[in-house]
Amino acid sequence: MLKKSKLNSYYLQLRWAKRSIIYKGKEIFGRNIPIEKIDLIFITLEKGEIFEKVSLDVPAWRIFSGLTVPELHDRTIVSMYKRFNAEAILTNDAEIAEAATIIWE
Repeated sequence: MLKKSKLNSYYLQLRWAKRSIIYKGKEIFGRNIPIEKIDLIFITLEKGEIFEKVSLDVPAWRIFSGLTVPELHDRTIVSMYKRFNAEAILTNDAEIAEAATIIWE
């Protein structure tokens, strides 16, 4: 169980992300997304148990610094994949595919 302060921190991060999405016009991949659907995503993240929220800790940063993936956000994803010994990453990103096992049809 997470401490209340950690939960509050996650909540504030999600609220910031939500404002960021709304500020950008509620558009994802060129399609307008109704605010209700965006709210549902955040409710799922806040309350659901299907996602585990993790931090980029020192071992992950060490992995991150040794990767050659060009994009910083992709490098972060791959470092977490390696840090937690995940089976695969759900993506079709070619640069990630060079550094990790991916699942995409």
